[in-house]
Amino acid sequence: MAATAAAATVAATAAARLPLISSSRFTEVAKALLAEDWARVDKRVPHLLARLTERGAHQCWHKHGTFKQHLLGVWKVLALWEQPQALARCGLFHSAYSNSYVNLAIFKAGTDRGLVQDDCGAEAEELIYKFCVVDRQNIIVDTLFPMERVPAEGLTVPHIHTGEPVHLSSELLGQLLVMTMADVADQQYGWQDDLFGDAQWRPRPASTSATNKNNTEATDDVANNNNNNNNNEEEEHEAVMYPYTLWPGLSKPGLWMYFVSQLAALARTCPMSVRPPVLDEGRFLLNRTAERQARDLYWEVISEDPRDKSKVDGNITKLTQALTINPYLAEPHTLLAQCYLIKGDFPAALKAADEAVDLLLQWGTNWDKRVSFEAWMAWTRVLLQHAEDQTVWHGNSWGVINLGLVR
Repeated sequence: MAATAAAATVAATAAARLPLISSSRFTEVAKALLAEDWARVDKRVPHLLARLTERGAHQCWHKHGTFKQHLLGVWKVLALWEQPQALARCGLFHSAYSNSYVNLAIFKAGTDRGLVQDDCGAEAEELIYKFCVVDRQNIIVDTLFPMERVPAEGLTVPHIHTGEPVHLSSELLGQLLVMTMADVADQQYGWQDDLFGDAQWRPRPASTSATNKNNTEATDDVANNNNNNNNNEEEEHEAVMYPYTLWPGLSKPGLWMYFVSQLAALARTCPMSVRPPVLDEGRFLLNRTAERQARDLYWEVISEDPRDKSKVDGNITKLTQALTINPYLAEPHTLLAQCYLIKGDFPAALKAADEAVDLLLQWGTNWDKRVSFEAWMAWTRVLLQHAEDQTVWHGNSWGVINLGLVR
């Protein structure tokens, strides 16, 4: 199916639906996703979700939620990015046979491929299968990152179980990169940073590779093994990790956007009909040190005494600095909007809230995962309306609690 087929399908049935979301920036796909009307994006998705529940995905733990929630989240991001239907369905089942990072085999490749083909379609199932039987760490971090491009002839890599050759075309490698971008963006938050320590920024030693561990290493994304393309400078010893880190930790935003910026830049070297809109379609490459600086400035604001109004000016300064370092964060814009509303600066509040909405729609997921994407979107739109109406910020807490209606 063409990359924009999901958008066309939704538009065809949009006339009488979702009247509360009227801004032109909200595509019909975005409206349907915010309404949790999955069938309007892909009529097979309700059945596929029921199949995942039948197989127990709703009971399995996954990072900051359940496995089913994560799979749905990846599908939502890919759908909002208007990726081909087969790739979006792959996102919905992307670890279902288990893979080189996580042992969550709710389907068995030896017996269930026909069932998954019937459910998802042959093209999507082929993607699901291939992505589950190759070593993403080796392909992306150890091979493609040093090359700084995707070879036109593709790659032939070993099957992680049998060692047989598996050929991945340049187009399929591009799909692998895009799916991994969505996978990482949906799941990564500060707990993984605490868990892996500096190992998050380097490849695993060969002796502890996912292939040698026979699929038992429960680290579902290559972001947890990221590096900075300076492999020759890395020391050849086991990195320090912290496996006794208590879950879920403080739930700071994760340091994953640097890695995703590398994936997006690499994807630009692949044939692709629709590129993910994030990070200027892969033109913006984020430095990992800068990402930490921006995140820490944001977290300083979050950690301030919320009762102290005198902190507002300082918080505006810190949030502005964070966005100067990393302009692709939505949530600091949301906090800025509220700060400006408290000060009565309606034009600045309007600009900040407007940019936050745009960035939330670009990512399709939230960076600060303490609350949901939908909650961030709803609160940001409340602030946007407040700024549009030039309504003075509330002088008591009951007025704030009374907020909520989105027109």
